[in-house]
Amino acid sequence: MIKTNTFPTIRMKIDRLLKITNRYRFYDLVKAIYCINLCINNRSVLESCLALNACLIEYVEQGSQEINSYDSFKNFFKRIYDIMKPGIADDYTVEDFGEVRIRYDNKFYRVIIGTDHNNVFACFFCLY
Repeated sequence: MIKTNTFPTIRMKIDRLLKITNRYRFYDLVKAIYCINLCINNRSVLESCLALNACLIEYVEQGSQEINSYDSFKNFFKRIYDIMKPGIADDYTVEDFGEVRIRYDNKFYRVIIGTDHNNVFACFFCLY
Protein backbone atom coordinates (compact mmCIF):
# COMPACT_ATOMS: atom_id res chain seq x y z
CA MET A 1 0.00 0.00 0.00
CA ILE A 2 1.25 3.47 -0.91
CA LYS A 3 1.34 5.97 1.96
CA THR A 4 2.29 9.64 1.74
CA ASN A 5 1.57 12.90 3.52
CA THR A 6 2.68 14.98 0.54
CA PHE A 7 -0.26 14.04 -1.68
CA PRO A 8 -3.35 13.99 0.54
CA THR A 9 -5.80 12.77 -2.12
CA ILE A 10 -3.58 10.16 -3.78
CA ARG A 11 -5.08 7.21 -1.88
CA MET A 12 -8.54 8.15 -3.12
CA LYS A 13 -7.22 8.42 -6.70
CA ILE A 14 -5.46 5.07 -6.47
CA ASP A 15 -8.60 3.35 -5.17
CA ARG A 16 -10.75 4.87 -7.91
CA LEU A 17 -8.19 4.00 -10.60
CA LEU A 18 -7.77 0.43 -9.36
CA LYS A 19 -11.45 -0.24 -10.02
CA ILE A 20 -10.70 0.49 -13.67
CA THR A 21 -7.10 -0.70 -14.11
CA ASN A 22 -7.62 -4.13 -12.55
CA ARG A 23 -9.98 -5.00 -15.39
CA TYR A 24 -7.14 -4.83 -17.93
CA ARG A 25 -4.30 -7.15 -18.78
CA PHE A 26 -1.16 -6.12 -16.91
CA TYR A 27 1.16 -5.84 -19.92
CA ASP A 28 -1.31 -3.64 -21.80
CA LEU A 29 -1.77 -1.52 -18.71
CA VAL A 30 1.99 -0.99 -18.32
CA LYS A 31 2.26 0.27 -21.89
CA ALA A 32 -0.74 2.59 -21.54
CA ILE A 33 0.43 4.08 -18.24
CA TYR A 34 3.93 4.57 -19.65
CA CYS A 35 2.47 6.51 -22.60
CA ILE A 36 0.31 8.65 -20.32
CA ASN A 37 3.23 9.45 -18.01
CA LEU A 38 5.49 10.21 -20.93
CA CYS A 39 3.13 12.74 -22.52
CA ILE A 40 4.30 16.31 -21.88
CA ASN A 41 0.68 17.46 -21.52
CA ASN A 42 0.41 15.33 -18.36
CA ARG A 43 3.51 16.90 -16.80
CA SER A 44 1.45 18.98 -14.40
CA VAL A 45 -0.57 16.09 -12.95
CA LEU A 46 2.22 14.54 -10.91
CA GLU A 47 -0.12 13.19 -8.24
CA SER A 48 -2.26 11.47 -10.86
CA CYS A 49 0.74 9.99 -12.68
CA LEU A 50 2.09 8.66 -9.38
CA ALA A 51 -1.36 7.21 -8.64
CA LEU A 52 -1.31 5.42 -12.01
CA ASN A 53 2.13 4.01 -11.24
CA ALA A 54 0.84 2.87 -7.83
CA CYS A 55 -1.93 0.98 -9.64
CA LEU A 56 0.76 -1.16 -11.24
CA ILE A 57 2.19 -1.93 -7.80
CA GLU A 58 -1.21 -2.78 -6.31
CA TYR A 59 -2.52 -4.51 -9.44
CA VAL A 60 -4.82 -7.50 -9.00
CA GLU A 61 -6.08 -8.87 -12.30
CA GLN A 62 -9.86 -9.03 -12.36
CA GLY A 63 -10.47 -8.96 -16.07
CA SER A 64 -8.95 -9.47 -19.46
CA GLN A 65 -9.67 -6.23 -21.31
CA GLU A 66 -6.97 -5.33 -23.77
CA ILE A 67 -5.38 -2.08 -24.82
CA ASN A 68 -4.03 -3.12 -28.19
CA SER A 69 -4.90 -0.23 -30.49
CA TYR A 70 -5.08 3.53 -30.41
CA ASP A 71 -8.87 3.37 -30.12
CA SER A 72 -8.70 1.03 -27.12
CA PHE A 73 -6.09 3.35 -25.56
CA LYS A 74 -8.43 6.32 -26.07
CA ASN A 75 -11.28 4.36 -24.47
CA PHE A 76 -9.07 3.54 -21.49
CA PHE A 77 -8.04 7.18 -21.11
CA LYS A 78 -11.68 8.32 -21.30
CA ARG A 79 -12.45 6.00 -18.39
CA ILE A 80 -9.71 7.50 -16.20
CA TYR A 81 -9.94 11.11 -17.44
CA ASP A 82 -12.10 12.45 -14.61
CA ILE A 83 -9.75 10.94 -12.04
CA MET A 84 -6.65 12.30 -13.79
CA LYS A 85 -7.74 15.94 -13.71
CA PRO A 86 -5.34 18.22 -11.78
CA GLY A 87 -5.88 18.26 -8.03
CA ILE A 88 -4.59 20.34 -5.14
CA ALA A 89 -1.14 18.76 -5.17
CA ASP A 90 -0.52 19.21 -8.89
CA ASP A 91 1.62 21.82 -10.58
CA TYR A 92 -0.62 24.22 -12.49
CA THR A 93 2.22 25.80 -14.43
CA VAL A 94 2.46 25.44 -18.17
CA GLU A 95 5.02 23.12 -19.67
CA ASP A 96 8.54 24.48 -19.74
CA PHE A 97 11.35 23.17 -21.83
CA GLY A 98 14.15 24.12 -19.49
CA GLU A 99 15.68 21.88 -16.94
CA VAL A 100 16.11 21.98 -13.20
CA ARG A 101 19.58 21.48 -11.78
CA ILE A 102 20.88 21.30 -8.25
CA ARG A 103 24.32 22.68 -7.54
CA TYR A 104 26.39 20.73 -5.05
CA ASP A 105 30.11 21.14 -4.48
CA ASN A 106 30.36 23.30 -7.60
CA LYS A 107 28.88 20.55 -9.75
CA PHE A 108 25.44 20.67 -11.36
CA TYR A 109 23.13 17.68 -11.33
CA ARG A 110 19.96 17.38 -13.42
CA VAL A 111 16.77 16.68 -11.54
CA ILE A 112 14.56 14.08 -13.18
CA ILE A 113 11.62 12.44 -11.48
CA GLY A 114 9.59 9.42 -12.52
CA THR A 115 8.12 10.56 -15.78
CA ASP A 116 11.46 11.73 -17.24
CA HIS A 117 10.30 15.34 -17.21
CA ASN A 118 11.56 18.05 -14.90
CA ASN A 119 8.71 18.78 -12.53
CA VAL A 120 9.65 22.18 -11.17
CA PHE A 121 6.95 22.40 -8.49
CA ALA A 122 7.55 18.88 -7.24
CA CYS A 123 11.30 19.38 -7.15
CA PHE A 124 11.12 22.60 -5.16
CA PHE A 125 8.40 21.16 -2.93
CA CYS A 126 10.71 18.28 -1.99
CA LEU A 127 13.68 20.59 -1.47
CA TYR A 128 11.70 22.96 0.75
